[in-house]
Amino acid sequence: HDLAFAQLCQRHVDDAAATVEAALARFEPAPALFVLKGRIELMRERYDEAVDALDRALQLDPDDEAAQGVRALALFDASRFEEAAVAARDCLLRYPEQHEALLVAGTMSLWQSDLDSAQALFERGLQRHPNSGRALSGYGQLQMLRNDLPAARDTLHHAVVAMPDHIGTWHALAWTQLLQND
Repeated sequence: HDLAFAQLCQRHVDDAAATVEAALARFEPAPALFVLKGRIELMRERYDEAVDALDRALQLDPDDEAAQGVRALALFDASRFEEAAVAARDCLLRYPEQHEALLVAGTMSLWQSDLDSAQALFERGLQRHPNSGRALSGYGQLQMLRNDLPAARDTLHHAVVAMPDHIGTWHALAWTQLLQND
């Protein structure tokens, strides 16, 4: 698990997937391995496979906090927004600080123009994970909507450093710069 997680953090996704598959073949199935498999499939943008892996983790342990939250994110990334909202809400009722569930709930609140809720959710996520690219991106967009462009620019810059492959965050940063005549 730890080797595969390190490989994933280094963006060696294929190596991480091979390590997880080897561990699943060698050892008893463990929720943590299926959660990691779900994270790998998310990075590969294979959302159905991610949901399947996370469902498997929850079959083994229905109370697994990470599996619940990462599953909400996988549903969200698969554009299954209603299911994602329910999964995030249910997870946060039990685990109010679960990071991926906070991301989903915060983004959904942002999209619904519920800026106060979005702010609270993103701030909770950033308290424990200050370098979370997705939380920073959402928070920066929130700051843009509140017309705090200097803060939005700083936050979105931090987000693109943390998450350099996310075109939407670069786009938001460019808009912030444009709105500041830069």
